Amino acid sequence: MSRRRTALAAGVTGVLVVALATAGLLWFRSGTADADPEATPSTGPTTTVQRVDLTDRQLVPGTLGFGVPQTVTGRGGGTVTALPAPGAVVRRGEQLYRADDEPVTLLTGGTPFFRKLAVPKKAGEAYLTGNDVAVLKKNLDALGYYVGTRQDPAYTPALGEAVRQWQDDVGLEPTGELDPASAVVLPTAVRVESVSAALGDPADADLMTVTSTARTVSVQLDAVQGAAHPVGAAVTVMLADGTAVPGEVASVGTQQGDDGAQKSVAVIAADEPGAFDGATSDAVRVAFAGTTHEDVLAVPVSALLALAGGGYGVELPDGTLLRVKTGLFADGLVEVSGDGVTDGLTVVDAP
Repeated sequence: MSRRRTALAAGVTGVLVVALATAGLLWFRSGTADADPEATPSTGPTTTVQRVDLTDRQLVPGTLGFGVPQTVTGRGGGTVTALPAPGAVVRRGEQLYRADDEPVTLLTGGTPFFRKLAVPKKAGEAYLTGNDVAVLKKNLDALGYYVGTRQDPAYTPALGEAVRQWQDDVGLEPTGELDPASAVVLPTAVRVESVSAALGDPADADLMTVTSTARTVSVQLDAVQGAAHPVGAAVTVMLADGTAVPGEVASVGTQQGDDGAQKSVAVIAADEPGAFDGATSDAVRVAFAGTTHEDVLAVPVSALLALAGGGYGVELPDGTLLRVKTGLFADGLVEVSGDGVTDGLTVVDAP
């Protein structure tokens, strides 16, 4: 049976159908599925109805970079005497900048230092505890200093001695007491995006912006999309060369869009470190998963017919048209159901 791809006739309704037909993904067939006396066997290629899980995906444009810049603000007063160069990578335990010619070190964690930490001077006085102590202890332990055997985040004499040794090693006065201005706590190692301060400026001001060291994808979403795809949601990033990179939403923040409205900004991290390093363009697309229909029958969209009398069908190899009800469209497949539609059924596909 001779058939050809074409745009749907004006009487066929449905935005999705029109779009698919215009793209050459639907066939137009005169006649009906109820009776087709002119049916003759097809000599075209065939495919089979298959049972699958279908998930529709929404493609959103994204930009490959190093994430949303974060501003670093100095503390404790003094004068800026050294700054990193834009593009520099600073890791845990390394100097981020200098104030009054003393180093300010990068440590990693989720709680910044907000108070002086010291071992109690009076016998019987309780040790300081808290998330800031936990951050300090974890960092010094990772840097190779002995922090004691206690599991709780307490500023013990052992931790105080570790601080003293660390201070001596980096060039600070080895007091064993932590001045919160001597270290900046950020979530990870950083890449310096830009430097806003100059040598001689006050140190208790905005000094620089930093980003993650790993390449990530930033995607602007509306409020509904932002709520639908929280941190941890699985996504697929489509690179310019067609490579599909699995990833997940690493963070969701807000920023003001070009229209003045608040937009959600999702930062996407690749599942495999370095997966974005070979990208040839910063322009990417991110596929967010939407509705999932499990264990349904589906055929390639190219096997679907738009019938002249309305509705859809598939053609059997003997030329018979079988009317079907369509469901979810996803990944080049369309969910189909109806009388006679079974798993493994052979149908005619587009040539």
